[in-house]
Amino acid sequence: MNITQETDPGKIVEAGVEDDSFDGVEGLRRLVVLGDGTALYKAGLRWPVFDKAEGLSAVIGLRDAEILYRCGWMWKGFDYERGMDALFSWGDPRHIYLAGLNWATFDTRKGLEALAKGRDAEQVCYAGYHWRGFDYDMGMGILLALKSSEHLYKAGTRWPRFDYAAAWEVMEKQVAEGAKWREEAFEHSVWKQALRCIWWRKLDRVPEMAMPEGALKIKRRGGSWSL
Repeated sequence: MNITQETDPGKIVEAGVEDDSFDGVEGLRRLVVLGDGTALYKAGLRWPVFDKAEGLSAVIGLRDAEILYRCGWMWKGFDYERGMDALFSWGDPRHIYLAGLNWATFDTRKGLEALAKGRDAEQVCYAGYHWRGFDYDMGMGILLALKSSEHLYKAGTRWPRFDYAAAWEVMEKQVAEGAKWREEAFEHSVWKQALRCIWWRKLDRVPEMAMPEGALKIKRRGGSWSL
């Protein structure tokens, strides 16, 4: 194969796997010129010799959040600091969430800051479901600022630490947008219990029922409920 003349990135990737005499340096250089993110990802995954630093530079240069996420998930020797710096600066909420879920190293605080800048309440909500080391106080502040009744409701069903009183205040003020989610809250066992406590406290009376123990059937360690 004449690597410098080859225009099919897939053939270059396969040659790097099958041909013992393949020049990995020249192959990577050609893939960079061709600008094919999927081929760069596969080469980093399959080639016996691959310069991860150069490969990562090429992927970052493409500004492709999906490919960068996949590299961080699957490449051995991936530089997570460089990967996070790029991903957070691009502000792609979906892939920030996925990186927080699957990367071996991830700064959840910086990830949350990036999600806040992207104003994506859905991904903040999901991150609270699944990220290890998620900061629920910070996440709560972000959701309240974004004022999404849907995701305040959903987070209230599953987050182990949640400020129901503050969330309900937002949901009440969103007369039209929040109507569906207030109805859902009236039907959800955890929300119903929380709302009863809120209303009793507004009357300066001790709630007759016990506080909810957690949004999940099995309470997470350290979980608490704020009312």
